[in-house]
Amino acid sequence: MPESNRFRILAGDTKGQTKIQSEMQLIYSIASNAEITGTLPPNATTTTSLKCENLHVQVTRIEADKDSGLANNQAFLVDVQGLFDNVESRRKLILEHLKTQKFDVVYILLDEISQQIACQLYPLLYRIENALRGYLIQFMATRLGPSWWDATATSEQSNKAFQRRNNENVFGDIIDNKSYLIDFGDLGRMIYAQSSGFNTKDEILRRIFEVEETPEAIRRLKEQLQTNYQKYFKENFKDKNFQELWESFEKLRNKIAHTRLFTQQDLNEGKQAAEELLSILEFANVAGKTVELENSEKQALRETFFANNLGWKVISEDEFIVELQNQIDYFNQRNGFVGLSHFVKTHLGAKGYDYSASYSLADKLQTLGRIELYQVPQPDSDRMVTAIRVKPG
Repeated sequence: MPESNRFRILAGDTKGQTKIQSEMQLIYSIASNAEITGTLPPNATTTTSLKCENLHVQVTRIEADKDSGLANNQAFLVDVQGLFDNVESRRKLILEHLKTQKFDVVYILLDEISQQIACQLYPLLYRIENALRGYLIQFMATRLGPSWWDATATSEQSNKAFQRRNNENVFGDIIDNKSYLIDFGDLGRMIYAQSSGFNTKDEILRRIFEVEETPEAIRRLKEQLQTNYQKYFKENFKDKNFQELWESFEKLRNKIAHTRLFTQQDLNEGKQAAEELLSILEFANVAGKTVELENSEKQALRETFFANNLGWKVISEDEFIVELQNQIDYFNQRNGFVGLSHFVKTHLGAKGYDYSASYSLADKLQTLGRIELYQVPQPDSDRMVTAIRVKPG
């Protein structure tokens, strides 16, 4: 037997404008809207309900507190129940109808249609996110080596991974799980970032000076300047609209995470995007096994990654402790503390030290027992701030 889905609405009138005064009047009002009910069969309505096309609508007037602000105590529950397609297509129509009847406060209390759609989309979200993560780790680790994360992750991504490092307490101490700790959008952006070229500056200048100043020659130069690495990511991701597809699914991902409302269109678009993304990753996996990077190209890659990090320095353990103690002494005079984020980004960052390396070093020094990370409550807030201090001894 097909599963029945429920949709519940609370409708109220705070301005005394609705003409609806009873359950029967509201039912007849809904029944009169042919866009919702179609052609009603005989005896389709009672004083509190109606049935049409596998759809059942029940209306219940509820008592509200006198000081609730509802005019004449006008508040109704509207319960809609039926097959998925029948309820999904009528939800918006019923809400719009209530608005035309001058109910100025309308809430959705229960929406099993959105629940059904979210439950169908979540497995697709899980598949594509883990498919991209698996692909990214394998390709980068085997092409750039174990330090691929430091070379490709932005400071913001590294910061997120560091701050969330204790979120995985089963596998976290066994595997390198940084790519599991960043957001869905961040994971996609690690692919978009590979679309720029990685030729050395001297090579680019040499070719520019040698090229003829004709449109055809310039077009050929552009093609020649694309390395195997760039061509691979361009052909397998950029040319297939990977970014647009990933960002479209990211919007659905956010709706799933926050249990928002869904439509049939969301489900259709999500299925289509997921199918295309999985196909892109499948082909990229195959193509990635054959792409070859020359030594000069690998060197250009490293140079470009270094340039993208703005050439920031990596602080040593002893320098880290000295800088931290100076900050502790400064804030002790003001009855304050040293926030981890402030210390890494504002203090060390201003001195040219790389965020990612500094966060990693903080983690290492805590493990060695040289520093301590602790939580400090924020005034007038439930939030906690991660602070840092040197351990005595």
